[in-house]
Amino acid sequence: MKEKQMTVVLTNRYPVEINPSEWPLIASASEEDRHGAQVGNQPNQEDTWTLKVRRHVDGRCLVYGVYTYDTAYEGGKDVRVAHGVLLTASEDNDIVQSIVAVGNSMFHAVNRTDRPGVVFSTLVDQCIGDLPAEKI
Repeated sequence: MKEKQMTVVLTNRYPVEINPSEWPLIASASEEDRHGAQVGNQPNQEDTWTLKVRRHVDGRCLVYGVYTYDTAYEGGKDVRVAHGVLLTASEDNDIVQSIVAVGNSMFHAVNRTDRPGVVFSTLVDQCIGDLPAEKI
């Protein structure tokens, strides 16, 4: 049986398709906000903010963020914003700077949709804090 693939949207380049088991998460941070009157057990509005870092065994890293806004309100528009970067193995030391860069680009992109992007400021710190500790 073929393993499930996932697509990661990158900034200013083609998206990449990966096998998640070959690109395990090494750090992540997320926030979710469900609000509005509940219909059954479904919210009328749901915001989700995520920042993730995945590392392949060969040393390459994916740093990406996704924001989704789903609404059941009549006339409301769903929103999806995604940004990310692919780092080569030699750019491994740039993970923290890439988390900051992706978080900043997501902050600005989400704010342009009239949705709150400020959550990405907090997620940047949380994602960096979730990275494997450096042994010194």
